[in-house]
Amino acid sequence: MRKILYITFLAPVLLSLACNLQTPNAVQVKGSPDFKISANFDIGNHLKELHKGFEEDKDGVVLLDCEKTEIVTYLVYMRPYDQDIPLTSAITSGGSDFTNNTGSDIVLVPSSGGSSYEKLEVPALDFSEFLQDFSFDPSAIKSKLYISGSQIVNGLSVELKINGGSPITKKGNTASGLNTGKKTYDKLTLPEGGVDIDIPFNGDKINIEYKIFVAKNDKIEKAWMTNPSVLIEIAVWLPFKFIADKDGAKVELPDDLFSSEGSDLFGREKPSSDNTVTEMLESLSLAMKMNKKDTFKLAKLSIESKGISIVNPITSDSLEFAINEKDMKAINTAANFPFIPKLKLVFDKGGGLSFPRNFAINEISFKAKINHTIDLPGGKK
Repeated sequence: MRKILYITFLAPVLLSLACNLQTPNAVQVKGSPDFKISANFDIGNHLKELHKGFEEDKDGVVLLDCEKTEIVTYLVYMRPYDQDIPLTSAITSGGSDFTNNTGSDIVLVPSSGGSSYEKLEVPALDFSEFLQDFSFDPSAIKSKLYISGSQIVNGLSVELKINGGSPITKKGNTASGLNTGKKTYDKLTLPEGGVDIDIPFNGDKINIEYKIFVAKNDKIEKAWMTNPSVLIEIAVWLPFKFIADKDGAKVELPDDLFSSEGSDLFGREKPSSDNTVTEMLESLSLAMKMNKKDTFKLAKLSIESKGISIVNPITSDSLEFAINEKDMKAINTAANFPFIPKLKLVFDKGGGLSFPRNFAINEISFKAKINHTIDLPGGKK
């Protein structure tokens, strides 16, 4: 890329020397060269490093990669209960159908009865410091509860409490059909059936309490009492779409994006390096075109290097920054060497960040303004 820079900026000089019939004492070079080069920087791979531990199953919570989605998405699968249901003597002693006329619910799980709950803990999702000021976009998250098993589920109810909130009571007889022996899921929505519930995924630990009971006036048929079993499943559709919690929320891009083998963006290895390119430049703008649109919303690209700070809004499919004449002079100051831009994506509160699959920068374009005078030895005075 640097060779292309040198050839582009020196071309006007060579042309001037070739076309001038008289030997001048100096040549002034002016112009605004504009060129593009292909690129293949995989932003998706870099962003994946931010959540590289997410795929690991944690304490009975299984994570399935929804491989056909445009945005990186996981199906979070939980199975709070999957076994025979303990029936109380009040239900079985009559040897016939049972209707709950006791005036209160009969709790079967926990088997101790009363109003206590069994508990399932969903561990926190650790994104380290990279996404510490972001939360999952709640509008993109969908959750379902599936209740199935033997015929006895037709006479049972399940009550959930999420993070100590108000009880949610549901009935049903539909299994999710999910195969948790695989690590992927090939559908674009949650399995059909089940009932919608609200589970607030924000990266923090989630406590789920549940109990299984026979509600007042509900009926258990005698035939259902043989080998009674219940399966409770919870599935959460979790796209990697995030909302900035505050102004200034940031995501940092790699430190080495614009450095190579000890040199800076302009190929200088030390402050005293003879670099015609930086001397010729009055200004320079650089745009990195992405292959996905609308990945960042209410966001700016912040560029910082020693003695330099530049901020530009992000367009729908491009990361751009411009180095003006003042910044160019600062770059050419020895005290500000080396110029290795550090890039950050900085978001306003409520700004959006999503993680598309196969997300890359596929083109880098440069537009420069040059104005440089070259003294020629032996020229006509």
